Amino acid sequence: MRRLTNLLCLITFLYIPLFAGTRDKLTILKNDIERIIHHAEKGAVVGIDVVSVKTNERIYSKNHKQRFIPASLIKILTLGAALDILGIDYAYKTGIYTDGKIEDGILHGNLYLKGSGDPSLVTNDLEHLVKNLHMIGIEEVKGSLVVDASAFDSTALAPGWMVEDTTFVSSAVPSALSINQSCFDIWIRPANAESAPAVVLSDLPNVELPFLIDNQTLTLSNIQDSKQLEITTDNKGKQAVIRIAGNLNLQSAPQLRRVPIKDPAIMAGSIIKEFFKRHQMTFRGAVQEGMTPVNALVLAEHSSDSLLSIGQKMCKESDNFFAHCLFKTLGKEVQGPPGSWQSGSQALREFLANKVRLEPSDMVLLDGSGLSRYNLMTPAQIVEFLSWAHHNVSIGSEFKTTFSMAGIDGTLKNRLQPLQGKLRAKTGTMTGVSNLCGYVFTKDGEELAFTIMVNGSTKESKEIYKQLIDPICMELANFTRR
Repeated sequence: MRRLTNLLCLITFLYIPLFAGTRDKLTILKNDIERIIHHAEKGAVVGIDVVSVKTNERIYSKNHKQRFIPASLIKILTLGAALDILGIDYAYKTGIYTDGKIEDGILHGNLYLKGSGDPSLVTNDLEHLVKNLHMIGIEEVKGSLVVDASAFDSTALAPGWMVEDTTFVSSAVPSALSINQSCFDIWIRPANAESAPAVVLSDLPNVELPFLIDNQTLTLSNIQDSKQLEITTDNKGKQAVIRIAGNLNLQSAPQLRRVPIKDPAIMAGSIIKEFFKRHQMTFRGAVQEGMTPVNALVLAEHSSDSLLSIGQKMCKESDNFFAHCLFKTLGKEVQGPPGSWQSGSQALREFLANKVRLEPSDMVLLDGSGLSRYNLMTPAQIVEFLSWAHHNVSIGSEFKTTFSMAGIDGTLKNRLQPLQGKLRAKTGTMTGVSNLCGYVFTKDGEELAFTIMVNGSTKESKEIYKQLIDPICMELANFTRR
């Protein structure tokens, strides 16, 4: 009995210093982080949660159950839900269908261009579809070209989007039949003579554009009189108008600009019509909106890259358009078509409640990109999601590949260079908001899930990252229990 008592005393004697040492290390980490916050940002609200993904031990927290605007951190929730529900190999299908018959190279009936919400669809993909029609022997189409974007609703803007947070291109419509991210590329170069309007060119000069271009530019010889080009759209009338204003110097280099399209489905149809001409196929019908008949026959089909590949572009580059389409896709696949902001929100909330075990009434999720200032989440909720994803054997390792790698790629390419190979994270930035969440390895090789949220700051985001968020990440990476 005495030997057993002595053994227990020895174990206790050895364990207490070890526990105390770990506790002291955590206290030092806490003090170092608090010091960074104090010196970097006194006016804003800071929320932080850091958890070991192996033991679920909370390493550090501050306001971790307080709600913050998550900004683009929402994208990881959208993607995680999509990967889990749809699968990493899910692909969008864009097809050309017909309700007619082909006789002697002539299609008697309509063609239907049907979209499924592919955010990555580009002009070349449409040309491949037309080439496939030509290869199966179609030389002439006697009918109309019906563009079908019914998989999504037509509401372009989500609740809570603010002008200061959306660029000109960010207002592009997330249509189920989007082409080139619902944008049109134009080149603007100075005219050859002074006082003449600038020259406006496109890569598809023969396409019948579903909008008018109002060129109000002027070419000048005096560089002092130059005014920056400004492009606006007017969608109030029957036909959209793209207005280009400003002055260019005679020696100015050509400028490439992206312009959002009011009706991307009609634009896609106009491009298809031009490709008919290029491949010597006769088509004199109209391009019109409509729905594909249930019994229509598929003639050609394009498949997108995998959902994982789409997700990597969406998260690494923080692509809002991809996130908008994926959000509505979730709504369509879970709630039924058409996909909408409302059905996407419902699908995401149900996923978080049923799979991640988060209480949906404790958060607000109105879009898939994070542009809405009505979105609200706590640092603890985001860390809980990160931990869930880490332990999900179906998507965990693939999911992490969509995060930017410190000092290597995406939005972290030029940040946190010393943490290459040790940190993967997603940024979230808008006016007054600077956030970061992801995974970091400590000096001991322990993996931590972390979320850092700064709301209400008057400083530039670059300052917040440099003075507060990045130094905290460095502290986490340098943490050791030894």
